[in-house]
Amino acid sequence: MAHWILLGNPANRRITAFCAALSEAGQTFEVCSWSAFLADPRALPSTPEAFLRLDSTGEDPHVEQALLRLGRDRAEAEGVWVASQGEIAALPGRFGAILAPRQLHLGFLEALDPLDECVRVRPGWTVLTPTPTVRLCFDKRESQRFLAGIGVPVAPSIEVAGGVPSPGPDGVVIKLASGSSASCLGIWRKGARGPELYTSIEHTPTGLYNSLRPRAYSGRVAHDLVRMLLREGAHVEAFIPKAEIDGQNFDLRVLLVGGAPAFTIVRRSPLPITNLHLGGTRADPGRLAETVPASILCAIDAAMYGIGAALPALHLGVDVMIERDPPPGSPGFRVLEVNAFGDLLPNLTRRAEAREWSVYDWEIHVALGSAPGSPPQRRCPTQAP
Repeated sequence: MAHWILLGNPANRRITAFCAALSEAGQTFEVCSWSAFLADPRALPSTPEAFLRLDSTGEDPHVEQALLRLGRDRAEAEGVWVASQGEIAALPGRFGAILAPRQLHLGFLEALDPLDECVRVRPGWTVLTPTPTVRLCFDKRESQRFLAGIGVPVAPSIEVAGGVPSPGPDGVVIKLASGSSASCLGIWRKGARGPELYTSIEHTPTGLYNSLRPRAYSGRVAHDLVRMLLREGAHVEAFIPKAEIDGQNFDLRVLLVGGAPAFTIVRRSPLPITNLHLGGTRADPGRLAETVPASILCAIDAAMYGIGAALPALHLGVDVMIERDPPPGSPGFRVLEVNAFGDLLPNLTRRAEAREWSVYDWEIHVALGSAPGSPPQRRCPTQAP
């Protein structure tokens, strides 16, 4: 039996579900809230030996307030959007508000420094997602360069020297380097009235909000939103149309556990953004074989193992798109991003040893070294000599 330390937001379903899985597995655990840790890093337990699981800081406005305050000095030094004390104080009453996202991320980075020190003086701890991996995953510019450097196909990056980029013939994707869950994601494309931004951002008279209903803006509002994203630190890449299943765009969320692809969700949507919380639905992964050439599926598997070997972490959520009409010489797929906290996949199971394993069940047993053996490898076509 092992002991586990969870650093997260205790009321969040990520933590409550993982604690339930730990209890079922007969493990002991403690939960330290981000709020308590940010107020005083000494709140982190000092148990001599433990697994440390870091989880998302999101969905708690009081944690967001603390991170904004923590990131203020670095935001002022960078010259990015700095939230006022009044704006920070009002945040709990503005559900979904977008407030100084770069400042928020700088506060998160600031919080990782004392966490590193806590881990350093606890040599008996195993950090399941090391902070260097977290830092890399939350900088899409750096992570895409890293992936390209290890031979993983990614969408071509676009350098923006100044001003607003041209949408080009097919459009470009603009997303916060530190964003997650499609927050502050936009597709800058040609529209009927000139360039438009198709985005998850809702522009209102009282400010900007994350919306569950993506929409298109044109004119001055669209240009202002693009400039805001670029000022706050954005990754810009070419837009590549996704392959279709059931007449809808689709992509994959592949969950790596212990460096190996363990779970796959097929996310489909009539929209170009397929995230499930934005209206996407799950399709049967078993249908991939009839939709995607075996050579591409095998190349995706190889890329997943490559990422798992290069990035230390118990789990990583990898977003992969298959190209709709890949040109000659294209790999046929692209890795869009790697998520450090990408394992919130409720009601997803895999069968092994005559039982159904949830995502959290599988992660726990892989960490303990007691998970079933690896699934059979995909039968890939042999290449001609």
